Amino acid sequence: MRKIGGTISILGLTLASSYAFAGIECINKVSNSVTTPDWHCSKHCRDWESARPMQTLILDMDKKFKDMGAFFKNPSASCSGGTPCGFSSIPAPTVSANGEQVRLAFKTWSRPVVVSVSADICIFNNTIPPTPSPTPSPPASPTPSTTATPSPKPPIPTQKEHVIEEAGALADNCERMKNNWLVEAKIYCSPYKVNLASTRLSCSQRQDALFRKVSGIFLCVQ
Repeated sequence: MRKIGGTISILGLTLASSYAFAGIECINKVSNSVTTPDWHCSKHCRDWESARPMQTLILDMDKKFKDMGAFFKNPSASCSGGTPCGFSSIPAPTVSANGEQVRLAFKTWSRPVVVSVSADICIFNNTIPPTPSPTPSPPASPTPSTTATPSPKPPIPTQKEHVIEEAGALADNCERMKNNWLVEAKIYCSPYKVNLASTRLSCSQRQDALFRKVSGIFLCVQ
């Protein structure tokens, strides 16, 4: 992925710089967050978790992006605030059928934490108007024909470590997380291939079973 721009703010949401990969152009990254109430329990806490209400965090597509035929892609959620994040259930956010809304339904039952949801705003490459080519001037005299030189391939992306992390009730499936990791590896290496034999892909779990991560090496080959 190639960073192109800086960071701007629209309607109180944070938008990051543009990047692209084969077939789809991601033009911004948008995020939103909320600080949860203080729902700490110090005694008689047997049913405290089940009694806490579900909370919802939503990202809506701005009209100017809707008019471009944009859609949300790669939604993710995170929790910051230290130990209290262990007393929460934050599943993966979902994208609506028309791609214009990201929804995160979650639950916390301890001290306040900051829960965030983010997603890429993307469009298909064929929706980008082509840049008009300048009109060539007629040659003063006939010129000999030349053979077109094929465009060189982009350089092979550099090797790097990549980590996917999840917390909460859905952080319980290594195979699903590994598949997501491999999808991101193919996107990173496109148009080249992923050296699957050298990814050193691993899945680890924290002792309290509330946090899981998959890590490995992006290694691209021809």
